Amino acid sequence: MTLELKDILLILHFVFLSFYLGGQIFYLTIIQPASYKLFSINDQIRFLQNILRKQNPILMLALCLVVLTGGFMITPIKASYQANYFSAFGAKLVVKLGYFFVVFLITAYQTLAVGFQIRFLDPAKDMKNLKTNLGKVRRNMTITCILNILVTAYVIYLARHL
Repeated sequence: MTLELKDILLILHFVFLSFYLGGQIFYLTIIQPASYKLFSINDQIRFLQNILRKQNPILMLALCLVVLTGGFMITPIKASYQANYFSAFGAKLVVKLGYFFVVFLITAYQTLAVGFQIRFLDPAKDMKNLKTNLGKVRRNMTITCILNILVTAYVIYLARHL
């Protein structure tokens, strides 16, 4: 049995997509609850900061690779339809890519805005607002992870109907 290029691209596409969704679910089910188990607030802040610094750039790369492999997979379809491609698939493809860019921006927000917000949670500077700010960071991360999962699931639903 030999695999053709389109089969390899499809496998890679689903591997990268699974990796991305798995990273979001991993944060919600493992990382978030584990951060509450740490004894001090300083340890909780350092733990979340390290996770955001290491996990989210990898997830952004996986999301870019999902879009890239998806683009490679539709190239032969574009060639076969030629000028009629955009009249047949253009609107759905634009919506799908638009949603993926929304997911990418949400992930970039997690990495840059929320990740840098954790750096400003300095216990020496502001001890009384520390718990409030840490709760805000956790809430932002939870909301953006849930949004990423919902939007990505909707994009998969759209892709099945192309």
